[in-house]
Amino acid sequence: MKTKNTDNGRAIAAVFAKKYGTLVALFAICVFFTIRCPGVFLTKSNIITVLRQISILAVMGAGMTVIMIGGGID
Repeated sequence: MKTKNTDNGRAIAAVFAKKYGTLVALFAICVFFTIRCPGVFLTKSNIITVLRQISILAVMGAGMTVIMIGGGID
């Protein structure tokens, strides 16, 4: 028989996973690659390269957000 504490703990874990699951996964991936490739993954040049590569998608995503908010898509 389950107790209320167990059910409450699972509910809290489910809410946490739903709310922060993506960030936890991203953090875990960063930690994995930092350990797997020491001195290569978390370097200044690699971070700048990643930011340059995602900048185009970020601008496009911001533009599409403005279009959807304005109701420009039929």
